[in-house]
Amino acid sequence: MIVFLKNKKIIISFFILVVVFFSIAFAQAAILNDSTSINAQNVAIRDAAGFDTANTIGDTVGYVIKAFIMLLGIIFVVLLVLEGYKWMMARGEEEKVREARDGIMRAVIGIIIVISAYAITYFVFTNLPK
Repeated sequence: MIVFLKNKKIIISFFILVVVFFSIAFAQAAILNDSTSINAQNVAIRDAAGFDTANTIGDTVGYVIKAFIMLLGIIFVVLLVLEGYKWMMARGEEEKVREARDGIMRAVIGIIIVISAYAITYFVFTNLPK
């Protein structure tokens, strides 16, 4: 019962964090939609300076963040496989099985966080003005 209540608190805390973050993201998107004159000035300055307009700074930052998130996803999947291997090799020893199960839970939570981070990054960078 205590483990269930502990997990319930973690899940509720995670959902509250997600709701707060999305609230802030939607408010920020609404503010950015009003900044068209600033973007027009930025484009005029960039064109006057002769900079390449193919990739913006936001695109570059988005690529770096996506690469980092992909690397973290790969790491957590590898951890998940390694903990599964540890569980299979535990041969019924309760302590090793418990450690492997805890490691699998941590890896799954990490994968969920990475997927959420990717979704948030995708949402933010597709809604940013170009």
